[in-house]
Amino acid sequence: MIGLALGVNISLGYYFLFVPLISLSLTLPISISGLGVREGAFVALFRLAGVAQPQAFAIGITVFVLQLTAAIVGGLIYATQGLRATIGRRP
Repeated sequence: MIGLALGVNISLGYYFLFVPLISLSLTLPISISGLGVREGAFVALFRLAGVAQPQAFAIGITVFVLQLTAAIVGGLIYATQGLRATIGRRP
């Protein structure tokens, strides 16, 4: 969906091939939160499919922002539930 929103018209098969490889590259302990590695991997792999460098980079950054947003929202929900449980146990 991100690719389509950014005007990248490639086969869905490329995503099924490249995204797991990119996720695997994030396990390398060479950056904080995979910044730089993710974007470089998106550019390197998606260029093989004919995607322009700026578009591939934009996909990588957008994926990071969406993951970060989901993590923040989830963290806030988790913290709120924990706070409610702690307050509820007080005498």
